[in-house]
Amino acid sequence: MDRTLLIAITIAAISATVGFLINQKTGTTQAILTIPMTAWILFQFRTPEKIWTSLGNFQNPVLFAINGFTASFIYHSWKATPLSATINISLGIFLITGALSLLIYNFWNIGG
Repeated sequence: MDRTLLIAITIAAISATVGFLINQKTGTTQAILTIPMTAWILFQFRTPEKIWTSLGNFQNPVLFAINGFTASFIYHSWKATPLSATINISLGIFLITGALSLLIYNFWNIGG
């Protein structure tokens, strides 16, 4: 079997499992939203090379903020936080991680 197909099937299976388990704790809306979010996070970390490349997201404020939002949403959904609170907390994390990444992006080569 092709390695790319195997990775895709694994990511899909893990994402569906996470969505199913979250559906057991919270509502269907959170479960449905966490499936593509989990797939997105896992897709970025699919190989050791991609993991290393993903460290460069610290210098991309928009992508880092989106990753912070998705990770926060998945975490708080897993902890059975209500949907409105999960969205509010995740939006706060979105703003904080975006600001942090903007600082890193602006001051990375401060001596150069």
